[in-house]
Amino acid sequence: MTRPSLFLSAGIGSLYALSDPGRAARVIELAEAAHIDLLCLGDMPPAGRPPAFDALVVASWLAPRAAGVGLIPLVPALASEPFHVARALSALDFLTGGRSGWQPTSGAYDPGRYGTAAGPSGEELLPKAQDFIAATRSLWDSWDADALIIDTATGVYLDPAKVRPAAYRGPFFQVQGPLNAARPPQGWPVLVQSDADPLWRRAAADVLLTDRDSVREAGGPLRAGTIHSGSWSTAVIDEIEGRFRAGHFEGIHITMDDPVTDLGHFTAAALPELRRRGLLSVAARSATLRSRLMLKVPGERR
Repeated sequence: MTRPSLFLSAGIGSLYALSDPGRAARVIELAEAAHIDLLCLGDMPPAGRPPAFDALVVASWLAPRAAGVGLIPLVPALASEPFHVARALSALDFLTGGRSGWQPTSGAYDPGRYGTAAGPSGEELLPKAQDFIAATRSLWDSWDADALIIDTATGVYLDPAKVRPAAYRGPFFQVQGPLNAARPPQGWPVLVQSDADPLWRRAAADVLLTDRDSVREAGGPLRAGTIHSGSWSTAVIDEIEGRFRAGHFEGIHITMDDPVTDLGHFTAAALPELRRRGLLSVAARSATLRSRLMLKVPGERR
């Protein structure tokens, strides 16, 4: 896929950065000003500190404050249930008007943290995470996009012929369904992966966060080159432009130490120059993430 302009992604590794409501609102305000397309919400606390919040909960709290930013919570694939995640992400996609995503991760699994006596064996980690993703997607596919009718005059809420059991049977998860929430506006929320997680090779991701410059395979995910926030010098922007025009990536992913400082610095120091070089689109940002990223809407199961 050839994109006419860069898309922008930014990552908040530890949700301690959003523990104050006023600060969290300020981060969203700055992300909007920076025209960030994907705001990845992780939960990787500093060593010795417990997790701050569930990223899905934080994303739902931020949703009414995000007018154009896409919200991408980190989801622990080995300690989550497909039904609960599918329902929460469906709600998030409706709350954001089709600007949600998720980043399932197979990493940092600690059975004690999640109240389980034992986790999967080492050889089962990636297959279970892959099965979790497939089971979750099957629940979204249990609804057709036009199943909801909501006709107040007749009292008809939905077309029952367009809602069906998921009946998913995998090696680790079995879900009957259907989901008790409508199909998300995007069909499936955008799936983001990092190549630091070996799950990316199994997950059929839409967007890959990567440091690699290898040419993307045909039909593969969009690539966002990872750049640590810091000096947005002319040399750094020259490198971004060169790698983008050479087809090494379609976007950039900014890793941040302090989202308030780093987003403000990016907006002031880098955004104007990226626009001047014609690397960023000035189109309206009201579209769904799939539309904005030129990603296909997944077909429904018939």
